[in-house]
Amino acid sequence: MKYEMLPKRSLVFWELLSCLLFGGLIALAWIFLPVSTWIWYGVLWILGALLILSSFLYLPLLYLSVGYCCRGGDIIVKGGVIFYKTRFLKRDKISFVTVYNTPFTPLIHLSMLVITAPGSHLVIPFLESSRADQIADDLNRELAER
Repeated sequence: MKYEMLPKRSLVFWELLSCLLFGGLIALAWIFLPVSTWIWYGVLWILGALLILSSFLYLPLLYLSVGYCCRGGDIIVKGGVIFYKTRFLKRDKISFVTVYNTPFTPLIHLSMLVITAPGSHLVIPFLESSRADQIADDLNRELAER
């Protein structure tokens, strides 16, 4: 069973969002905390350490751990850093398939695929838009044949 990985573009997008988030938090600390005090230095050191840990450890490990597989009768999504999960969904239980696009989708070409069954749903985040559309078309074709 071969798992497909997310595109590298998703890791770059996660890293960019992480830098923007921590940049905003550092700017808020710069504005609202008195400059050159021990609290200010402590907050900046903590935010810097969290940025380095998330950018160089957590996000790359998350990218390497997330994978999906659309084999014969199942759709399988695995992933997680601290809590590793494997989620299965039988193809014959699928109710509908949706591809979610954001306003940034034309720029970054990443979409989210949501596969829904009675009582559950399976999300495959940050897929290439063309691959998400292809999987959705294949699953919708199977739904129409039933």
